[in-house]
Amino acid sequence: MITLLKRRHLPPINPSLHLHLQTLSTNTIKHLPKPQELSNPNPFLSLLHSCSNLFSLKQIHALLVVHGLIQNLPLNTKLVSSYCAFESLESARKVFDEIPDPDLYSWKVMLRWYVVSDHYVEAIGFYGRRMRQCLLVEDNVVFSLVLKACVKSLDIDEGKKVHGHVVKVGNLDCFVLNCLVDMYAKCEDIEVRT
Repeated sequence: MITLLKRRHLPPINPSLHLHLQTLSTNTIKHLPKPQELSNPNPFLSLLHSCSNLFSLKQIHALLVVHGLIQNLPLNTKLVSSYCAFESLESARKVFDEIPDPDLYSWKVMLRWYVVSDHYVEAIGFYGRRMRQCLLVEDNVVFSLVLKACVKSLDIDEGKKVHGHVVKVGNLDCFVLNCLVDMYAKCEDIEVRT
C-alpha cells in the first residue's frame, strides 16, 4: 500500500511539496484496490485511467511490480499509454520492452504515441526493427501511422518499403491509399526540389 512516512522520518521539505504529497496520498488511497482485489488487475486499470500526474503513475507502477501484476498485458499496455500521455516516452518504451509477448494492440499503442508525440524517426525505426521482426500481421492503422511518420520526416525510402509491405499483405483500404498518395505527393515533391 502507498503510505507516507511519518514526518519525523522525512527531511525538511517545502510546504507546497508537502501539501502535494498529502493530496496525492489522499487521492491515491481513495482509489486503491482492497487487499482481496490485488490479484485482480481490473481495479488497477481504473486506477491507471484516473491517474493525474507522472508521480502518481510511478507510484501505481511500483504497486503493480510489488503485487506481481507487471506481466499482465492489459495493465502493461495501459501503463505504456499512461507514460506516453505524460510525455515520458522513455519510460513507456522501457515498460513496453519488458512485455514478454506484446499483442498487436500493444504495438499500435506505442507506435501511435511515437507519431502523436512527433517522434517520427523513432516511429519508423520502431516499425522497421521491431514490428516486422516479430512478424505481426499489420493492419490499416499501423500502415497509416507509419506512412504519416514517413511523410512528416520526409523519408520516401522508408515510405516505399511500407508501400511494398502494404501491397504484400494486401491491406489496401481507402485510408491507407490516401496516406500513400499523401506520402508520394509530399515526399516526391521535396525530392524533386533538392
